[in-house]
Amino acid sequence: MRDEIYKSATTLGASSLSASSLSASSLSASSASSFVFDEKVAAVFDDMIERSVPTYSGSLDLIAKVWKHWQIPGAVIYDLGCSTGAVFRRMLEVTTVAHVTFVGIDNSAAMLKQAQQNLADLANSNST
Repeated sequence: MRDEIYKSATTLGASSLSASSLSASSLSASSASSFVFDEKVAAVFDDMIERSVPTYSGSLDLIAKVWKHWQIPGAVIYDLGCSTGAVFRRMLEVTTVAHVTFVGIDNSAAMLKQAQQNLADLANSNST
C-alpha cells in the first residue's frame, strides 16, 4: 500500500511539474523509486542536506527557538520523516522541562538507526 501511495505521489509530482520548465520526460517514477535511503545515504545525509538546502540550519534553529519558548512538560513531539534526527537534536539541546517524549517516524530503517546514534548522547543526558 505504501509503495502504491509513493508511486502515485511521484507520478502526480511529475505531471504537475511538466507545466513548468521541467518536462515530464526528465522525471521518472522508476528512477525515483530506485533510490533508497540506505546506510550509505544515512551516513552522509546530514552533510548532504546542509549543503543542498540553503536555509536548512536556520530552519532547525528556528524550530529550536520556538520549542524553547513554548515547551510543555509531558509533551509528545512527533517528527514524520525524521531522517537522522536533526530536528530532535536541536530541540533536545534547549529542552528544560521534564517528561517530554520525542517520537521519530521514518520509512528508512537506516535513517532511524542513524537518528538513534545521533541522539544517544542527548537522550541519555536528558530525563525526557
